[in-house]
Amino acid sequence: MNWKIVGPAVFLTAAFHSSFAQGTTKAAWAGHWRLDKTASHFVGVAVTIQHLPHSYCFDLGGTTIKVGDDGKDYPTAPTRTTSFKQIEAGRWLRVHKMNGKTLDTSVFTMAHDGRSFLIHTVAVDDAGVKHVSDEIFRREGAGTGINGTWRSTKGGLNTSEIIDITSVGDHGLRVEYPGQEMSFVTFMDGSAVPYSGAHAVPSVLITVSRISPTVLHWTELLNGHPYMEGTYSLSFDGHQLTEASWYVTRPQERDEAVYKRE
Repeated sequence: MNWKIVGPAVFLTAAFHSSFAQGTTKAAWAGHWRLDKTASHFVGVAVTIQHLPHSYCFDLGGTTIKVGDDGKDYPTAPTRTTSFKQIEAGRWLRVHKMNGKTLDTSVFTMAHDGRSFLIHTVAVDDAGVKHVSDEIFRREGAGTGINGTWRSTKGGLNTSEIIDITSVGDHGLRVEYPGQEMSFVTFMDGSAVPYSGAHAVPSVLITVSRISPTVLHWTELLNGHPYMEGTYSLSFDGHQLTEASWYVTRPQERDEAVYKRE
C-alpha cells in the first residue's frame, strides 16, 4: 500500500481470459507478496504548503491538514497530533505524536535557492529502535519561502515491502501490511471496514469491491470522505500482484507497485 497502489491492462484472448476467470477464487489472492521495485513505478508525493496568519495549511491532494504556527500540538487525527513551527531562517520543526507520545521528529531545511528542502526525520518504533531518514522535496511552480507546491524525489517511500493475504471464511480476505503493522478484513462487497493494528487510524476506513475474478477496487475514506483509491490486479498466471493507487483529486498521478509471490 502506498500509503497505497491499475497495473497495465493485460490483453488476452476472450477465450483464454474466460477460462482463467472461471478458475480464479479468493484463494488465488492468498499468499506472501514481496515488492519488486525494479518493476514498479512511483510518482513522488506532492504537498502544497501555505503559511497563513497564525497557521500552516498542508494540502496533501486527498486531504488538508491545518496546524498552528506556534509549535503547539494540534489534533490531526484521532489520538494523533502534529506541531509545526519555524525555528530559524529557512528551518522548520515538525513533531508527530500519538496519545501524547512522540512518533517522529523532523527538521525541514530549505536550500539557499529556495527550490528544494530536505526533511531529516528521526523516529522511534514500539521496540525502542531509532530510525533515521532523509527526503528531498523540489518546488513545482511559483512560490516564496515554504509556500508553494513541493514534490518528493523519493517515489514509493511509504509503499509496503510486504503484503500478506489470507482467506477468511468462505468469502473473505485478510490483507496485512506487516511493515506498517496494519491489516483489514474484507468480503469484497463494498462495505467500509476499519484497519486494525498498532498504527491503525480510527478515522480511516477502506472499501473493497470485486470488479472481476482478477481485479479488486478499493477506496480509502477519511472521516467518511473518499481521499484515495486504487486497484489490486492479479496476473494471468497468478504469480504477480499489482497495486495501483491515486488520490481522488489527482487521478492522473498514479503509483504502480508490483509484487511477486513468494
